[in-house]
Amino acid sequence: FCPEMIIRTIYLPKLVQKELDRVVKYEIEQLIPSGTGGYTSDYMVLGEEMREGAVQQKVLIAALPSAIVGEYMDLFWDLNLKPQVFDFHGNSVSRVVNMLKNSNKGERQLVVDAGASTTTITFVENGAPVFTRLLQKGGGELTRPFANTFNLSLEDIFRSVEFYKSRSGNDLDSVIVAGGGSRLEGFGGFIATNLGLEEVLIAEALPPLAKGRFSPEQAVVYINALGLALGEAKDRNKSINLLPGDYRDISKKRRAKRIKVLAGILAGAIAAGAVILPLYYRDSLKSMNTGIQHEIEGWARVMEHRQTREDLERLLAQREEMANSLRSMGLEWSTLFEEIERCTPYGVRLESVSYSKDGTIEIHGIASGYNSVARFVVALRSAQKIKAAEPVSIVLFGDDVHSFEVRCRVGGE
Repeated sequence: FCPEMIIRTIYLPKLVQKELDRVVKYEIEQLIPSGTGGYTSDYMVLGEEMREGAVQQKVLIAALPSAIVGEYMDLFWDLNLKPQVFDFHGNSVSRVVNMLKNSNKGERQLVVDAGASTTTITFVENGAPVFTRLLQKGGGELTRPFANTFNLSLEDIFRSVEFYKSRSGNDLDSVIVAGGGSRLEGFGGFIATNLGLEEVLIAEALPPLAKGRFSPEQAVVYINALGLALGEAKDRNKSINLLPGDYRDISKKRRAKRIKVLAGILAGAIAAGAVILPLYYRDSLKSMNTGIQHEIEGWARVMEHRQTREDLERLLAQREEMANSLRSMGLEWSTLFEEIERCTPYGVRLESVSYSKDGTIEIHGIASGYNSVARFVVALRSAQKIKAAEPVSIVLFGDDVHSFEVRCRVGGE
């Protein structure tokens, strides 16, 4: 999971596969910020629900910048590996949640995966991820005073829980704590108590099959790896796969070519008899050689999809230029982003924050009410690094849920 990743749950009318592909593609294009380059995306159908008097499909969509996917593909290529699935954290974690046998688990869970430097929280409904957020705090910060650490963690988690409730209208049933940070004694219980939820312990709720592959301690720490190992890519409507489309098509073409070769051998044996079978076998070897050549050509097309070294160097140069520009203004992006985070009140969820060379910051987000947006703008105006902050648009798209855009100017001392 990374900040640039887009994860959304949408509702669509029941559609045939081809029409569903087209509609989902359009929905994803509306979510991708302009000027951010290409994205690799996929979706899966979570089920059907009755909404507004009609049966609608609940669809989970995920999109990731193609540049990030390309970097991973470069690594796999250099290691001579052929990946089958490119999944994301929330989806893999939800598979482990599905395996847990605990009567207190309920239908909606909050999964807190506390790593060394970051914490990923995932909201799971009926076995599927519906919302994931990355917090820039992890187990490495647990060297600070015990209560102070928990209060900082809970503040961010409370914000996400309130956003989830305002957006879905549902309450959570239980909390599951994982990752290296979960080893701190009392951490999971402290979160569960303050949220008023039941705590489900992974080590106690995993079935024997999972315990046979991982010890309970390993399962808690490596929940993401365990969930990824449990994934399958057989049904595209039941799993997310962010591998490039061209790459996935190659494996299908490879199987089709092998079947064609075997069919040619069988047809030759039936037509000419067993006496001339070696001749047809020789021809089949030629056909297999042709298939190998076609496979090589397919890999060449995959190479075209990958980011070339020149593209990567150009991207690095652009990032360095932006960093130099920020340093010349005496302003580091990380410092500015942290200041914006501190200005974010309860009930406000930031979707994207973009910064341009002319000192303009565009902030897109979702708020539980108009007053929440107003409090956010007032807080931004009082920030040391921000010279001005004005709301550009506020749109009501749900029950007291507003989508907004705020534009700021960098300034101050």
